[in-house]
Amino acid sequence: MKKNLLSIEGVSSIILKILYERGIKSEDEVQKFLNPDVSMLSNPFQICGMQQACELIEDTIRARKKIFIYSDGDVDGIAGAAIIANVFNSMNVAFDVKLTHRLENYEIEPEFVKKIEEMGYGLLITIDTGTTSKELIDYCEKTKFPLIIIDHHRGSIEKDLHYTTIVNPSLNRGDGDFDIFTASGLVLKLAQSFLEVFPFFPRDIFYSCIELGAIGTLNDHGLLRGENRAIVKIGLNRFENTGIPGIEKFKEHFYIPKNSDEIRIITHYLNPKLNTPGRFGKPELAFKILTAGLDENIEPIFEEIKTFEKEKQRVMRNLLSVIKSKDTERLPIFLFENIPASFSGTFAAKISEKFQMPALVAIRHGDLIQGSARSFNRINLYDFFNQIRDIFISFGGHRDAIGFKMKSSNMSELKKFWREMKIEKPRISNEMKPIHMDFENITIPFLKDLQLLKPFGYGNPPVFFTTSGVECVKITRYQKNETVVWVKQNNCLFEAHFTGTFKMPSKPLSICYSPVLHKSGDLFITWLDVIQAG
Repeated sequence: MKKNLLSIEGVSSIILKILYERGIKSEDEVQKFLNPDVSMLSNPFQICGMQQACELIEDTIRARKKIFIYSDGDVDGIAGAAIIANVFNSMNVAFDVKLTHRLENYEIEPEFVKKIEEMGYGLLITIDTGTTSKELIDYCEKTKFPLIIIDHHRGSIEKDLHYTTIVNPSLNRGDGDFDIFTASGLVLKLAQSFLEVFPFFPRDIFYSCIELGAIGTLNDHGLLRGENRAIVKIGLNRFENTGIPGIEKFKEHFYIPKNSDEIRIITHYLNPKLNTPGRFGKPELAFKILTAGLDENIEPIFEEIKTFEKEKQRVMRNLLSVIKSKDTERLPIFLFENIPASFSGTFAAKISEKFQMPALVAIRHGDLIQGSARSFNRINLYDFFNQIRDIFISFGGHRDAIGFKMKSSNMSELKKFWREMKIEKPRISNEMKPIHMDFENITIPFLKDLQLLKPFGYGNPPVFFTTSGVECVKITRYQKNETVVWVKQNNCLFEAHFTGTFKMPSKPLSICYSPVLHKSGDLFITWLDVIQAG
């Protein structure tokens, strides 16, 4: 059946074809995808619990009571805590923050709530945690202590709640369209709701909130579709001239490339360093960077992060050497002794990515094991762990990532279940079928249109093209791991970058490639990154 492709003035047919293949078919969807802005953000009150959360915060502020924020200590949780901290600071609201770290339990103890209540706090807000904290919820319901849970992890609500408000679209309460949000994205929506509720809320603060939302979303590999894409694209566009003083100082201290349309500036350069302090029990250092004022000296924090980075690299080298020395099973599962349990998630992610399948890493300290698993989009980890929940002391997470704690004696049972687990085909492919396009169609206007598809990432993969009859004219230079070659098709000549060592072929090639457009001053420079040739 022939596809009914749109015709939109100013947008090339190839771009429309690419978007159609990604499920973006109407003119409204195309315009929102290519040109997202703040006005396109959805109504935050469509998310279950958001209206009640906003009203509860408003009541607490009017009663002049302090608010306590309890957040997970990864960058998604820290970014969420920084959003609400910056908002509260701008509104002169009294609050305090506690960040968990990866060496702590996954549940919030009722004793903690009792303590902050005695200290005069009138509201507890949890970020990126709390959905599965049954004892916490039961205690707050019993003592009538107000609780707001802002979370994106899976769980279930088994009874009506009167003093607990939960903002979590993954709970199947009719707001599932919003389940792409990470925790920081949901806190950003809370900040958006303040624009309507609090007339004294400074509008310029909200744009900094979007930056923080982008940082948190990318840390948790949020799907780059719909509103997540808008958050990340707007956040990246602001990143070069950031409104967050701590990030500006970070950029002065550490190297970050100036590619505002590439998620790598955050996923490879910013977030790994923000995550590092939490692996050593000090997530508050990252929080301080994201909330620092213009005149605050945070240079000592950067130096401390450098020290942690060296230790992290040493640990990771030792862990990664184990992969090379062992035969990897169909579904990788590794058990380590007496290394920081906070590295289990990073290591599981690296193994999962390397072998493109689910991976589990467990770290034993005495009678206890703490660990993490990553799905590589091949299994619903939350459902899998929920089926065997009795062997765990605690666990928490979602479809693609899980953290857990258990007794060492249950490890053999976990191994058995893991090896018998049935994996699926990838739920969302991060690869799309290449599109045939000859060199004559590679024009500056087309490449400018192609840039509008960025940022590429999970849920919005890079675009590749194929063509044949490509003649290699001359090798011009070697750089890093590339061979740069002049290639020709008919009368069109381009510079092409081939990975590794390249020998001049005796006949024309068929290639899979990605065209690159780089602006230098008033000049546009183009070349082709060759993915495959034969």
